[in-house]
Amino acid sequence: LVELIYALYATGVFNNTQTDIKSIADAFSHFFGFPLKNIYKTWEEIRLRNKNRSVFIDSLKTHLLRKMDEDDLSAK
Repeated sequence: LVELIYALYATGVFNNTQTDIKSIADAFSHFFGFPLKNIYKTWEEIRLRNKNRSVFIDSLKTHLLRKMDEDDLSAK
């Protein structure tokens, strides 16, 4: 979830990056009912990954594209 929050923040989708990370994380935590503890430490761990630093975001893209392909096939 922290990876997604930082990706959305970096994209500027929340008030054109005028909203701080802590506020965004608090909103996500409230919405999902999942406490986010020490998002800054988690972010550091994400940044320090050796192989793939955006595992979750890459997975989201892969699954979204697969769903689009499946829907294209069923529409034919």
